[in-house]
Amino acid sequence: MTFNSILKGPDPPEDAHEYKRASNVMKLAEQNEKLKAELRAMTERLEAAERRQKDLEARRSGEGAGGAH
Repeated sequence: MTFNSILKGPDPPEDAHEYKRASNVMKLAEQNEKLKAELRAMTERLEAAERRQKDLEARRSGEGAGGAH
């Protein structure tokens, strides 16, 4: 190993392999972010639906108690 061989860098096939791996990592990171955003949106919709359901149940139980008098 010489100083020049160190400065020369890796062989082209190794570069291509590393580039492909980096590209795959970037694609996976993008997919991960997209899935996280979808999960956040679904969670928000679920929580909103649960709140609406609780409100409806509270109204129904309130009407039932008020209507009995």
